[in-house]
Formats: sequence, C-alpha cells, structure tokens
Amino acid sequence: MRSPEHWMRAGQIRLSPDESLLERVRDRLYQRLCEERAQLALLIADLLGADLSAVATYGQLRRLGHRLCDAAFAYDSAPIIDAAITLERAAIDAIERHSNNQCERVWQAIDSLIKLLPTKTRGTRASSRVGY
Repeated sequence: MRSPEHWMRAGQIRLSPDESLLERVRDRLYQRLCEERAQLALLIADLLGADLSAVATYGQLRRLGHRLCDAAFAYDSAPIIDAAITLERAAIDAIERHSNNQCERVWQAIDSLIKLLPTKTRGTRASSRVGY
C-alpha cells in the first residue's frame, strides 16, 4: 500500500497552500523537538559530570524546559508541555537550593520528558501524535 506522501509526490493529491504551510510548520516544530531532545541528552551528561555545584547546568535545564514548553505548545502536545514545565520548575528549585547534581526532582522531570520527546531522524515525517 502506498503512503499519502507517495501520492503527493506523484501529483495525485494536492494540498492547498494553507495545508502545505501548516505541514511545513508542524515538520519544523517536530524537528525542533528532536533537536531539543539531543540538547537534553548533552545536559544529562553535563549534570552527571558536575561536581559539588551544578547550578550552571540547572540554569541550562531551566532554559531548555522553557524552550520546550514553547515548542510543545505550538505543536499542541500537552504531555510535553507539562513535562517541560515540571523540568523548568525543578531546575529553578535546584538553583535556589544550590543543589548538587543529585536533585531528585530534576532527574524525575528529565526522565519524564525524555520519554516523550521524539527521536526521529531528519528524513522521516513528523508524527501527529508526538507526546501522546
């Protein structure tokens, strides 16, 4: 069975300009979520390597949570929005407490978020069910 993408390439299905733009925007947002997942993986490594003070990494995690919330909102993914907000709040709390790299709330938020973020490669199409 051929995919809708095949028929679009073959000229059998035509998207209106609005639908085409919407698909491009959704694909870009999906790609951004994938890129943010890669950034989260790097921050996990930074956090694991942090000595007594992980404040700088927590600051980066806070900013990442904020960016992810914005991207997930535009993508309409409530579970990612919730997990990103949780990460942002946990990171703020860890900063205020001058926590070492073992802040349990942050690790729980990371775990929840990493399970929701897409892992696709650049050549695949965006799923309409990200984070659900």
